Amino acid sequence: MSTSNLAQALQSAIGGQSKRKQLQLVTEEMYRRYAVLRENRPLAIGTGDVLAAALPHFDATVISRALSNHCARISYQKQLAKGGRRFNLNGKPEGEVDEGAKTHAQALVDAAQEKAKAAAAATKGASTAAKADVESASAADDAADQA
Repeated sequence: MSTSNLAQALQSAIGGQSKRKQLQLVTEEMYRRYAVLRENRPLAIGTGDVLAAALPHFDATVISRALSNHCARISYQKQLAKGGRRFNLNGKPEGEVDEGAKTHAQALVDAAQEKAKAAAAATKGASTAAKADVESASAADDAADQA
């Protein structure tokens, strides 16, 4: 089987999967191939096009979604907020993180941390309220037993 026939067969097999499954496959392949993604280093501008060319057997929109999901991760945003160099898929420096990107990333990190604090406080408040309800019910049972 020639290389082009093999590529077509692979693309056809992947294309038959659900979009969710395709997204999972692309994500696994990206992280397997590229340490720069596993390390959450700031990516060079244009990485999506390079990734689409490197993974031609996957649909470009699915690759774009997988890369978007990666870049939305707080661990990635924290690295971006630090500034410094951007890196290509081979881990080589390619450009710098500009101030606008740093500021935007820091705002996303701050918002995520506030959301996490609020969720933790709500969970703690619900836990405290549930504990108070249990103690109140227990006290009522004790009072009923004594009567």
